[in-house]
Amino acid sequence: MHVIEVVTLLEEVYIAQLEPMLAHMWRALNTWSTLFRTDVALLVVGAAVPDFSKFIMLVLGYMFAGIQLVGFFGIFKEKPALFKKYVLLNSIVLCVGLSAAAAFIGISAARHDVAVDACESSFFSSGNQSTTAQEDTEGQQICNIFTWVVLGIMGALWVVLFIVQVSDLRHSLSSPPD
Repeated sequence: MHVIEVVTLLEEVYIAQLEPMLAHMWRALNTWSTLFRTDVALLVVGAAVPDFSKFIMLVLGYMFAGIQLVGFFGIFKEKPALFKKYVLLNSIVLCVGLSAAAAFIGISAARHDVAVDACESSFFSSGNQSTTAQEDTEGQQICNIFTWVVLGIMGALWVVLFIVQVSDLRHSLSSPPD
């Protein structure tokens, strides 16, 4: 093989390794910034969290995305010590993020009545005040069920993410890079 062929082969190997990592980092950054924009977070009817909660999650998301760069360079430069720092930092931010998410789900469950009232005012209030008592009761029942379903989905998603992240963390700790 000629030197040019070896260099080309090495470039292809590095590109093949870098491309999935960069795509994953871009998706993570794009997902976090989209999910926690102010106007998007207001669409979750079952959530009754303080206004500052979305900014806490946004900051944690950007911290998480920044830490991915540490892991990227730890693998790219083949430095096990840097990768160990990445695993530690990633674990800390992940625990903080999951704890904050669990706290916000708990707050939403505790403030269920506020979420039901917000749902009713958003979806069941009409311009005229000539609604019957039966319509008010039906709206309250639908919003009550809907908010509990949304809280259940949030809790189930939290459990799934917790299980996946813990198993991924266990895998990262059990098989450090060579």
